[in-house]
Amino acid sequence: MLSLMKILLLLGVLLTLESAFPSNWWRPDMVLLLLVPCALRFGRRRGAVLGFAGGIMLGAVSGAFMGILAGVYGVIGYLLGWWGEREVPGWFVFWLGTVFAISAAELMLAAMSRVLPWEMAPSVLSLRAWMLPVLLINSLLVWPADRLLQMLLGKSYLKKLRWRL
Repeated sequence: MLSLMKILLLLGVLLTLESAFPSNWWRPDMVLLLLVPCALRFGRRRGAVLGFAGGIMLGAVSGAFMGILAGVYGVIGYLLGWWGEREVPGWFVFWLGTVFAISAAELMLAAMSRVLPWEMAPSVLSLRAWMLPVLLINSLLVWPADRLLQMLLGKSYLKKLRWRL
């Protein structure tokens, strides 16, 4: 349980730092940056929980609709965790997981913005403009994020954590 709190605290700090930068700068998707290595290492249930919590935190910081973001990131965390239970996470799996996560987030948010129009809904064009820079930055930073989580959580990060959910 302590490791989950550490990850959520780190995510909160990173989201706060991200919101301080101008919106026209290229910047990573902090939720996906931490979600990809954690979900691949810890499995589908923990990936879904982290994705859901990350979506709520992102919605709280950005002012977007928290329920939609929590659902999108929760599904991505679940699917990455399911894949991580079947593959040994290595640099290629992390990179491919990053590509999948960003593509899935863009597709789900674009579909939901058309079906359920809400005030803060991103347009399809803005999502496509968001996708390439985030894909490049997150692809470069996913491996260092994995190393940062190893330093933060210690040896327990490399084992399957036993969170009580």
